[in-house]
Amino acid sequence: MADKVTVAGRGTAEAVADLVVIRGADTARAKTATETVSAAHAVGEKLRTALREQRVADRAIEIVSQPPQNDCDSTGATVSHHAEESVSVTVRQAGGVTEEVERIVKIIESVDERFLVRDVGFDVADRASLRAEAHRAALADARAQAVQYAKPAGRELGSLASSVDGDETSENSSGKIEMSVTVNVVYNLR
Repeated sequence: MADKVTVAGRGTAEAVADLVVIRGADTARAKTATETVSAAHAVGEKLRTALREQRVADRAIEIVSQPPQNDCDSTGATVSHHAEESVSVTVRQAGGVTEEVERIVKIIESVDERFLVRDVGFDVADRASLRAEAHRAALADARAQAVQYAKPAGRELGSLASSVDGDETSENSSGKIEMSVTVNVVYNLR
C-alpha cells in the first residue's frame, strides 16, 4: 500500500489594480549606429526631464534603450540604423486617475512627434501579497484533494513531504488583477 499521495492544487487571488502603467516608445534613425544611439538617448533624456518638470517622480519612470539595428537596402547593404527608446511610467491609482493618465500621455507625446503611447495597463503594487494569497489557496486545494484520495483507502493525511510551485499567471481585466498559482505536493499517509 502506498505511503504517499501526490496531488496538484490550484489557487487564485484577485485584487483591484492600484497602479496604472503607461508604455510608449520612440524610434530614432540615423546614418551611423553611434548617431542613432545618441539620438535615441537624447529623446529619452528629454522625456525624463519633461516628466520631472511635471512632478513625476523618478521612481515612476523607466526608460530602456534598445541596441541599434541595421536598415538595409534591397542588396543587403546597410543604409542607416534605428534604435528604440521605450518608456514606462507607473502611476499610483487614486481619485482622478483618468486625468493623471491623460496628463502623462500628453507629456510623452509632446516630447517628440515620433514618441507614441502604445498601451495603458493595470497592475498591483504588492504582487507578493497577491501571490501569497493565491499560493495559500493552491495549498488548501491540494490538501483537500489529498484528503479525498486518502479516505477511501482507509488512510489519514500525514505531514507534507514536498511542495513544488508551478505556473503563475496574472491577468488584467476591468482594472482587476488575477493571479493563479499551481502547486504539486506530496503528502505522507498514516
